[in-house]
Amino acid sequence: MSTYMSVDIYAGEAPDWPDIERQVAKRAREYNHRLPGTPIYLLNRTGTSKLPPYLVRVLKLALKIAHDSNGAFDPTILPLLKLWDFDEGGRLPPLAEIKKAMPLVNYKKVRIDPDNTVHLQAGMGLDLGGIAKGAVVDFLSGRLGAKGYTNYLIDAGGDLLLVGSKPDGSPWKIAIRHPRYTEGKGDPDFMCVLSIDTSQKNKAVVTSGDYERFFFRNGQRYHHIIDPSTGYPASGLVSVTVIADTCAEADALATAAFVLGPEKAKDFIENHPGAEGLFIREKNNTLRAAKTSGFPVKLSDLRL
Repeated sequence: MSTYMSVDIYAGEAPDWPDIERQVAKRAREYNHRLPGTPIYLLNRTGTSKLPPYLVRVLKLALKIAHDSNGAFDPTILPLLKLWDFDEGGRLPPLAEIKKAMPLVNYKKVRIDPDNTVHLQAGMGLDLGGIAKGAVVDFLSGRLGAKGYTNYLIDAGGDLLLVGSKPDGSPWKIAIRHPRYTEGKGDPDFMCVLSIDTSQKNKAVVTSGDYERFFFRNGQRYHHIIDPSTGYPASGLVSVTVIADTCAEADALATAAFVLGPEKAKDFIENHPGAEGLFIREKNNTLRAAKTSGFPVKLSDLRL
């Protein structure tokens, strides 16, 4: 998934690290639509395929968040992502290509049979990139929990899951990256540090930003979070941080909120049970912040 995963476990003895690496690599591969022979690759090639139960569960969650966000998050975004080609650094596709691809992006056209057979209409394609990292983190958490580990932190390229507590019982401290930080230019590298209470429930923290994969053309930034309603990178927000109960959920909610933009994102997250959000917008090179009522930071404490 073009990122690194780190795992910190507080326990009396070391876990089987090679097994963890093997299991994570195997599960991550099975979400990859680019690799021949994987379940999503075969589905995209044939339009109909029976998927493993765990993949169907994640797909159903993706479709639910697509429905709840009115399509701001859409797992059928692949035809548009192919045009922008961020895997190879990005390109600015002609408008005619975007208009031709947009009818192929519609989560409502995905059909799932009771036996887990998934059907796509001709030309459509699934890309679970907006939820798969979080799903892999949740998968690893399930395996660690089954082996008796109760205190650990998993970080998959900024998708974090916090379980239990640190040895001294204190809350986890999570720094949120400043969206305009550039190494060597003197800008702050993080906006704030969150204190996350996991004494009652595990928590996931995920940030989506326009600084992760992007290119400039004629002075304009084009990033990888594509708005399905326009075919172009979502505008208005530059960073969204979501706290939720699972990493897959937080992953997809952060993308949906980013696409929804500053006027709708706050209400969307506020109305999602168990979720909180921080939203950063940019206007005239100035950053402004908004947050849900329960997000654990004061706006006045942000280093913008």
